[in-house]
Amino acid sequence: MTAFDTPRRRESLSRPGTRESGSPSTAPASGTGFVGRAHELAVLRARLAAAAAGVGSVVLLAGEPGIGKTRLLDQVSAEAAERGCRVAWGRCWEGEGAPSFWAWVQIIRALVDGRDAAALRAEMAGGDIYLLMRILRDWDDEQATVILRRCREVIPPHGRLLVIDPILPPRGMPSPAIGSDLLLRVLFDGGRDRTENEFRDLLAAAGFALERRIETGWLLGLIEAKPV
Repeated sequence: MTAFDTPRRRESLSRPGTRESGSPSTAPASGTGFVGRAHELAVLRARLAAAAAGVGSVVLLAGEPGIGKTRLLDQVSAEAAERGCRVAWGRCWEGEGAPSFWAWVQIIRALVDGRDAAALRAEMAGGDIYLLMRILRDWDDEQATVILRRCREVIPPHGRLLVIDPILPPRGMPSPAIGSDLLLRVLFDGGRDRTENEFRDLLAAAGFALERRIETGWLLGLIEAKPV
């Protein structure tokens, strides 16, 4: 069982000198009925303590099926809840048909469900980067501007807005993305794909300036904008 933390911190959750498939530690977690994985649990508890102190990180817990990854996370989640932390789970579906980023969608929904809008905006304020991926294309210009203005309300002067959406060529030029644009207009009330200039105007109406367009080499393009 191994874990990969943020770039500034990478740790192995395998006990030193043992293989990933070796016998786990049998030291019980203090105050719980959880037995085993003492080293792994210590690493995750350290990350939990840091998060509770305001220092976030990402830990990837990896290993063969059936070795206790979910049970370990159940234990850490319970301890996080005891500390007063909010815990959210997202589960991936291995088969076809799951929406893109489904695990993250579940997590975000769980975190915002029932929250006061003003308090939620306050918590989201001050981020370095705000990402809208395949969001604006589902809305007409009026509603898309509302979404962008909400981002503008909370983004700091040094922050950046990243928009990932199909970017059409100038109107009148052929493009394989035009078909999806027409489909959006049929399926969604006002949904549409946009050209670079249309994105520029949309962003300007919400208080952003289009800073650069980054080619991704596939259908989706990336636009970076700054608050003005």
